[in-house]
Amino acid sequence: MADRERAEIYRPENFRPLLICLMLAMFMFAMNQTVLSTALPTIAGDLGGADRIAWIVSGFVLASTAFMPVFGSLSDAISHRALMSISIALFTLGSVAAALSVSIDMLIAARLVQGVGGGALLVLPQAVLADAVVARERAKYAGAFASVWAVASVAGPLVGGWFTDGPGWPWAFWMNVPLGVITLLLTLRYVKGPVARTRVRFDVLGSISLAGATTGVVLLATWAGTTFSWGSPQIVILFATTVACALVFFFAERRATHPVMSLQIFRSRTFLLATGSGTLAGGIAMFGVLTYLPVFLQMVLSLGATQAGLALIPMIGSILVSSSLTGIIVARTGRYKLIPILGMLAVTTSLVLLGTMSSQTIVFEACLFSALMGAGLGTSAQLLLLVVQNALPPSMVGSATAANNYFRQVGAAIGIAAIGRAFSSRLAVSFAQNDKLPPSIDFANLTPTLYAGLPGPAQALIADLYANALQPFFLMLAPLGAVSVLLLLFLERRPLSTTH
Repeated sequence: MADRERAEIYRPENFRPLLICLMLAMFMFAMNQTVLSTALPTIAGDLGGADRIAWIVSGFVLASTAFMPVFGSLSDAISHRALMSISIALFTLGSVAAALSVSIDMLIAARLVQGVGGGALLVLPQAVLADAVVARERAKYAGAFASVWAVASVAGPLVGGWFTDGPGWPWAFWMNVPLGVITLLLTLRYVKGPVARTRVRFDVLGSISLAGATTGVVLLATWAGTTFSWGSPQIVILFATTVACALVFFFAERRATHPVMSLQIFRSRTFLLATGSGTLAGGIAMFGVLTYLPVFLQMVLSLGATQAGLALIPMIGSILVSSSLTGIIVARTGRYKLIPILGMLAVTTSLVLLGTMSSQTIVFEACLFSALMGAGLGTSAQLLLLVVQNALPPSMVGSATAANNYFRQVGAAIGIAAIGRAFSSRLAVSFAQNDKLPPSIDFANLTPTLYAGLPGPAQALIADLYANALQPFFLMLAPLGAVSVLLLLFLERRPLSTTH
């Protein structure tokens, strides 16, 4: 886009409502990754299927991840407004279906539809902002986008807990309808961006093979060793299919005129290091904690759903503060390498501390440990994406943005699925082997409400079982933070661009 055309589209009087629109779109996506964290035990009890509880979250992440590169690739050539409008509509329809769900399978299917639209809601706002603002000034808005994640992350568990304790968890999905309508109206009015001037040949084979490989990886993380044994025919076939899809994707992208994920971005050392670090810490570790820390707070520390949401405020508040300060510092100085390194050290330390929790832990300690993690994540989440965008030519910003988020979301999906699988299996065995629990207690349908109504000795016993099942997984995430630090040490120093 020519500078004169860009200046006309993003005039100062239009930029503020445009920024609000982009932040709302990202807010909807971020909110729906966390809003169910405090509601999951109740949903599993109401709809049954505690063994598939992880799919309520990982299904959304999987679908958004699979379609993220598709929207990112198209955003380099097709109107941002058209793509955002379609994604908002899909996301809103999926929310309605989720609110009306009467079974766990229906809810998972609705979350898949939500995820298709959600993949675009994460990528497109960042691509539009990259088109409108130069890299160095973008650091300030990167902090604002990180603040959206912070607010959504604390509002999600809190609102989800309030709905669960009050009118019911379906309202966690009904609220997306007015938000979707407002965001769609703002999109139609203020989002314009580059429009394709030549006919684009859609990369069908690359999109399908990438979606197949992504799905296969997540299913392997979910099923292997639990639903099916490692050497079973189902896992062997799934593994072979996943490898085949990955190979087809590789050769398809080499031949595609407009690839869904350009292989050229993998030649950038900056992209590989920043994306790898963000995937380990901002994907696997962060979403693992955000998904299962509320479960620990409710089932081990006996907090209500709303109280569990409130207990996450220190973590999200620290993300908000550190991301804002990071954006200001980077915009003023142009220096960025040391900040995320210190942040990843904080994330690693917090994971070690979270791994020491037990049924004797007090709520203040859990809040303090999670706040330290939030401070570390706030320094790196959006900053690493900015570094990636700055290292690649403008024609590849959409694809690079999508790829960066894609690998982070793949990490989140694998982390949530793998931890959920291992946690459910470990907890089921503990319940089955314990002969002190009343026979009426069913692990698959145990909700926080039922738990609160049990006698004190039964509650204490269940709290110990949950603590013993969850605590090791927080500690196992700590090495991921350490590897993230090592990757960032090799990040090259590249000045942030001050021109388009």
